[in-house]
Amino acid sequence: TVAVYGSVTAVPLTEITIATYTATTPILLKSAFAEGGTDGIFKLYINGTAIWTDRNAWTQRGVQTLLEKTLASGDIVDLKVTNQKSTNHTFTGGFYVYRL
Repeated sequence: TVAVYGSVTAVPLTEITIATYTATTPILLKSAFAEGGTDGIFKLYINGTAIWTDRNAWTQRGVQTLLEKTLASGDIVDLKVTNQKSTNHTFTGGFYVYRL
């Protein structure tokens, strides 16, 4: 099991990477999670294509999803956030992968 985690201070209305992972062997992408102190739109990408999108709000600071995606060696997973407020804020998140 590999837990990939990151934290960023995101500027308003700019997509920024929270965590990234390049598979060195075939992997199973199991889940993703993210949170922030303010509103953000989170996207999980595989090789540049968004496979999951969710947003948090003042009523729910954290978001998560379960996945069952098999990836090949060389595939790249990125978790990104777009800050929806007018000032910089910190966002955290990550994902779990299992080596096959």
